[in-house]
Amino acid sequence: MAKPMKISFVSGWPVDSPQAFSGTPYFMSKALQNSFDVKQTLVTSRTVRSIIESGNEAYIQTELSRMGEQISQELLNSDSDVVLCLGNGIVPFVDTSKPIVLWHDSIWYGVLPMEFDRFKQEYPLYHRLDQQTFDKCALVVVAADWLKQLAETYYTVKPGKLRVIPFGANIAGHFDLPIDRILKDRASSPIQLTFIGKNWQMKGLPLAFEVCERLNKAGMDAVLNVIGTNVPRLSTRRVLSHKLRYHRFTRKESFLYRYSRATFVNDMGFLNKDKPSESQSFAHTLEKTHFLLHPTSFDCFGLVLAEANAYGVPALTTDIMGPQSVVRDGINGYKFPYCDFVDLAVKKIGETMRDPSSYFDLAESAYEEYKTRLNWSVSVRELSELLEKQLIFDKSQN
Repeated sequence: MAKPMKISFVSGWPVDSPQAFSGTPYFMSKALQNSFDVKQTLVTSRTVRSIIESGNEAYIQTELSRMGEQISQELLNSDSDVVLCLGNGIVPFVDTSKPIVLWHDSIWYGVLPMEFDRFKQEYPLYHRLDQQTFDKCALVVVAADWLKQLAETYYTVKPGKLRVIPFGANIAGHFDLPIDRILKDRASSPIQLTFIGKNWQMKGLPLAFEVCERLNKAGMDAVLNVIGTNVPRLSTRRVLSHKLRYHRFTRKESFLYRYSRATFVNDMGFLNKDKPSESQSFAHTLEKTHFLLHPTSFDCFGLVLAEANAYGVPALTTDIMGPQSVVRDGINGYKFPYCDFVDLAVKKIGETMRDPSSYFDLAESAYEEYKTRLNWSVSVRELSELLEKQLIFDKSQN
């Protein structure tokens, strides 16, 4: 049996808790230890986000350089074969003779949606860092197809350097989940819908709310569980002024007013997976959920989609960016155009719930997608096989 490849793992976020970066560094780190000989795990002294928030390019360059030097020093005495980086921020500043592999879900241009020429003009540092990252890495592994296409379109990247391997669901292994019992216990009424997201506006909570509202108006008893966000409340003065017709609500205020009065909303707030009681509450909610609603307007990958599938929950999402790679129509959910999401989601839920066998087939298929494609064990094993082949190929070319 071949010895596992030796790696140094560099993370731009803490790896000791499932709170940072939605738990990705924590669960990725755990999975890497099962497939690789992890010689060292290095965490940057600060997150890149905390640095770029300053908006000062000179400061950003200086701080990233400083962190890169620290990482480079720690790599000097390592006998690892490869340096694997999660997070692209410091890659251009890491100096090592070992091949660097980036595994991430975005690049700078990916998180600043605008015309590329405008991006280069307004953010020359970020554009330069993107290109330097592609130049320095021996291999760039991205979590979704949209990012590979973006990089190939707008940057100079050697053929074969870009690969796609999805992230896994950020939950403990669910390979022995009693899915048959869970689906049997999943009551047909009320229809349980769940929304998960911190940024409730960007992730589409108003659209998810409207789906549930319309189902109830159509006579289909439905509940919307909301996890991970704190939706603001309108002030009493603002509500009174509206009722007295001194002012009209804005669209956002109209949603907040309806949301606060809706009896079908179960607002659970933020759930800390580090706390057993809150982790159990999260699991229990997904076990009884019929559909995850994720009408996002921006999502590099869509981790919550994979997490829902881990509980046999089909996901209804928008056909953009990351979700395009995660959700396969009719297999683990459905994707709809953003502007038509409410109409099509209401229709699909109604059709599926009227045919129990159709729903159970979809739910079982969603769980199978998690077991075979959307979990960290599978993703890291695929990475291991890719690196073995790539290193052999690279050595043969030298």
